Amino acid sequence: MTDSTLDSSPFWTFTLAAYKQEGFPAACVFLQDRLCVDVDFLLFGLFAGANGRLLSAEELEAVEAASSPWRRNVLQPLRAVRTWLKSQSCLSADEVRELRSGVLSREIESNGYQQLLMERAVAIPQGEPDECSAEANAEAMASNLIACLRAAGVLSIIDADARALAVLIRSMLPDLTADAALAYVSAAAPNLEAHRDLACQNTTSP
Repeated sequence: MTDSTLDSSPFWTFTLAAYKQEGFPAACVFLQDRLCVDVDFLLFGLFAGANGRLLSAEELEAVEAASSPWRRNVLQPLRAVRTWLKSQSCLSADEVRELRSGVLSREIESNGYQQLLMERAVAIPQGEPDECSAEANAEAMASNLIACLRAAGVLSIIDADARALAVLIRSMLPDLTADAALAYVSAAAPNLEAHRDLACQNTTSP
């Protein structure tokens, strides 16, 4: 990614760094596929929490309103094209490999622009790293992630979902144990039932 607009985006920079953390991409794919949530929405909550910022329901509505037209008209169609190219039988996989790779590049780039729309809708001041704020940031990240799920209409989660959310938090705070990260998620989700299976077959991750 060389676009200067995206290179200057703190949220996009945060996302690129997060995806390099072990277990982070797999946790995102799992949550996207199982709960039908836009991963960028969860990432924005994580980004805000990592900077000590709690997001209100009104702010999450503003983020969704700003990004949903782009998601619907740009990101999702690109994802659908990439997915179709993978399964189509009109041409061989070798013949469309370069085309599919190009679509994937545009899809990733479009993710960056969606994130730009999100951070313009709700500004997140960049906090200075502070070891004393690690606990507060973990609480904020967990609270924001659960708020994002509620805003997306998720009414219940299972243990595997909570553990995937904990992986996202641990990726930002590597000194945090898995059990501690899971405890933050559990504390933030007292009203989300943690036993019913909520499956989704409609979302394909990048």
